[in-house]
Amino acid sequence: MNSVKIPSVKNLQNPREAKRFLIELANMGDSSQDAEHFWQECKDSFPPSAFRLNEEVEAVLPSDRPWQHEESGWLMCKELSQEEKLKARHRVLITMRDQLREAWTIADLRRKEWKLFQLRTSFHQHTVASLDQMTEPPPPSGMDYALRYLCKVADKAQYCANPDCTVAPYFLVERRGRRFCSETCARPAQQAYKQRWWDEHRAEINKARKRSRQ
Repeated sequence: MNSVKIPSVKNLQNPREAKRFLIELANMGDSSQDAEHFWQECKDSFPPSAFRLNEEVEAVLPSDRPWQHEESGWLMCKELSQEEKLKARHRVLITMRDQLREAWTIADLRRKEWKLFQLRTSFHQHTVASLDQMTEPPPPSGMDYALRYLCKVADKAQYCANPDCTVAPYFLVERRGRRFCSETCARPAQQAYKQRWWDEHRAEINKARKRSRQ
């Protein structure tokens, strides 16, 4: 019987997988279905037992009240149902997405690099399985590698210049100066540029054509 091969940490620590993780998370939609799709696509990038602590806290605290580190007694809790675990994970993924988006769209490079540096700590706290893990560096994972990778290429994290973009508004440029995430989004701007050029040079071109016929 063939077994499913789970990617190792080593396999996940490469720029291609880092880009995929970052772009999938930044462009994730708001619905629970969007969050679940992202999770199924990128769950191997997260540390083992990710979100377990969040689930345990969720079993005791209402969803609208944040847990405080000094709070006691919360470990004595009942197990969440599968549906409740999905909802808890959905909320955390949305929070992670919004934090990533905030850093992604900062124009000032120095501030952007600082926000991305802070994300590594924040994402680690979101995905730990125990309190003890919060005081240690993140374990090797595709997620942590992706955040370190993004810090190195912070200036390549761009937001698509097409205000109506439905492709991937949060994207990583291959070459600096690129403003659109795809040819689909670039096409209206290219057509508008060609139309402006034609409007500006129409009279000149028509005169040249008339002279050539004489």
